[in-house]
Amino acid sequence: MKRFGKLALIAVLVLSLSVIITACGGGGGGGGASPSTTPPPPAIGAVQSLSTTTQGAQAGSAGLNVAQSVSSTGGMLSGLVGSQSPKFKIPFASTSVPNKAVAGLTAKVKPLSAKAKAIRSSIMSAVSTTTMACDNVGGTQTMTLDDSTAAITLLMNNCQSGFDLNNGTIIITSGNMTIGTAASPFVNKTCTSVDCSAFNTIMTSVLSLSFTESPDLFSTTFLMTINGSIETVDNTVTPSTTDTTSMTGLSMKDVISQTTASLISGLTDTFNVDDLTINGSTAFTHTETGNDYGESDSFQDFKVTTMTDASYTTAYLSIDGIFAIALSPSDKCIEGTFAFSTTTPLQMDLATGSTLAGEIMVNYDTNVMFSSNGLTVTLAGGTPTIYTEAELNGLCAL
Repeated sequence: MKRFGKLALIAVLVLSLSVIITACGGGGGGGGASPSTTPPPPAIGAVQSLSTTTQGAQAGSAGLNVAQSVSSTGGMLSGLVGSQSPKFKIPFASTSVPNKAVAGLTAKVKPLSAKAKAIRSSIMSAVSTTTMACDNVGGTQTMTLDDSTAAITLLMNNCQSGFDLNNGTIIITSGNMTIGTAASPFVNKTCTSVDCSAFNTIMTSVLSLSFTESPDLFSTTFLMTINGSIETVDNTVTPSTTDTTSMTGLSMKDVISQTTASLISGLTDTFNVDDLTINGSTAFTHTETGNDYGESDSFQDFKVTTMTDASYTTAYLSIDGIFAIALSPSDKCIEGTFAFSTTTPLQMDLATGSTLAGEIMVNYDTNVMFSSNGLTVTLAGGTPTIYTEAELNGLCAL
C-alpha cells in the first residue's frame, strides 16, 4: 500500500508540521470555496470510539502519512541545526507541501550556515565584520562574528548565487538560529534566468529555532522549539499557488541511534533508529483558484519511531500518541482527536514507497492492519472490512 493522499496530511514542518490528511469525514467534497481564515489550532479533546470502518480507514492512513511526514521533517531539521545527524539518511521522501517547503528552506540555509561557520573558525578576532561579494555580479553578504556571544550574523543584500537571489538576515548562536525577522523576513527567490528578471518561486521565512544537541557514545539527542512561518509562492503552475505554514511553540525531541535487531525471518541486522516526539501546534493555508483550504493540527506526545536497515531498503514505523485536526472548509475531511498505538511496526519498502505489513490501534478500540493491497479495519466487536488502495484514495475528494 503506497502513501495515500490527495490532501494527505500535512505534517510537521520546520517549518511545518501540519498534516494534509487523507481522511474524510463523510467521503469529502468537491472543489472549494476559499477558507476565510485558517482554523485555530484545535484543542486536544476526548478520544471517541470510531463508529464506522470508513473512519478507521481514514484515520489509519492519515496516521501513516503524518508519521512519514513527521519523520522526514524531523530529520531535515536535525540536519539543519546539528553536526551529527548529516551522517543519517532520511528514509522518506518529502512529498507533502510543507515538507517540500522545509526541504527547500533547508537546502537554501544549510550551505549558508556551514559557510558562515567555516569563515568564523578561520577568523581570530573577537569581534569582526566582513563584507563579501556574492558569487554572481551584484549583491553583497555581510558577516558579523562575535566570540563573546558565539554569534554569527549573516546579512544578505540582493545576494545572487546561480539562480538564487537572497535578501535578509540569518543569526546563528550555539543554541539558536533565527531566519529573518517580522520587520525584515528572509526572502529567497529562484530566478527563471540568470538575470533574475522573473522568478519561479518566492519563499519568505521568519523562523526562530532553539535547539540543543547532546551526542554520546551511542546516540545523539536533539531538542528543538520552533516558532514562525514560511510562505512559498509557486509561479511554475498556472494559476500560481501560495502555501503558508506557521508554528507556535512546536517542540520536537529527536533521538538518533543504532541498534541490532531481528525483524525479518529471524535474520539479525543493524538498524538506524530515529525516535521523534512532537508536541505543539501548526497551521497551514493553501491558496489556489478554486481549491483553497486551511488546516491546523495539534500534537500531544506524538511519537514516531523509525528503524531503517543498513542498506536503506526497508524501514519499520511505530506510531504512538495523539493528534487533533481542524479544517477549513470544515466538511473537506475528517476532524477531531485521534489516538494511535502500534501493535506491530509498519514495514515499509523504501524503493517503492509501499507499506507491506503492520498493525495499529486507533482510538484504543479500532484495529487497522496494513498490507501491500490496502487496509483491513475492524471495529471493536465488528467484522473486518477491507479497503483497497484505490478505495482509500477516493475517500477524500480534495
